[in-house]
Amino acid sequence: MLTASDQERVHGCRIEGPADTTSVSAIEVVDFDLVDKDGDCLLAAQVKSASPGRQVSAPDAFTILAELVCKVEAEQYELITAALPDRNCRTLATILDAPPADPGQLRSQLEHLLQRASSATARLTALSEQDLERLTRARVVVDAREVEGIRQDLHERLRERRARHRAGLGSRSAGLITGHLVAEIMRRAAGPRQAYWQRDRLLR
Repeated sequence: MLTASDQERVHGCRIEGPADTTSVSAIEVVDFDLVDKDGDCLLAAQVKSASPGRQVSAPDAFTILAELVCKVEAEQYELITAALPDRNCRTLATILDAPPADPGQLRSQLEHLLQRASSATARLTALSEQDLERLTRARVVVDAREVEGIRQDLHERLRERRARHRAGLGSRSAGLITGHLVAEIMRRAAGPRQAYWQRDRLLR
C-alpha cells in the first residue's frame, strides 16, 4: 500500500481482499487488493512467505495465479513470494512478463511447461478464454528480502515520503510508525468491517 500510495488511481487497500459476502472464495485466495474510488480492483495479490533457501515451482506458482484470475476480476494479478523460483518457475515468470496476444498460444506454452504436473495441467485445462486473458495480466514477483531488510526499506520509504511533505522523521520515529503500521494491518485483517484502508488516511 505504501508503495502504491503515489498512484492517484489507488483509493484504498483491502486486507484479505473483497469483503462482500458473495466473495468468500476470493477472500481465501486474495491477501490484499488495491481498488479505485469506484471499488474496482486494480491489483489482486497473494503473498507467500518462505524460509531461507526454499524454492517455488512453476506448478505451485501457476496454481495460485489460476485461483486468483478465476475468482477475482482485477486489472493486474500478482503472486508475491519470498521463495526462490526454480528453473521452470523462472520460465513461467518470463512467459507472463511478455505473454502472447493469442490466449490459445499462451495455453500451449503453459501446457508444455506444466506437462509433468498433472494437477496443474488439469487446472490449466479448466481455464476459460476469459481466465487466460486475465492470466496475461498476472505476474510472479520474487521478494527474497529478510525481515530486517524489509524493515529498513520501509523506514527509508517513510522518511522519503515525510521529506517530500517537509516533515522530518528520525530512525526512532520511523521504527515506531513501522510498528504501528504492522499492528494496523493485523487489526484490519481480523474482520471484514475493518478491512478497508483508505489511501488518504494512510498518508496522514
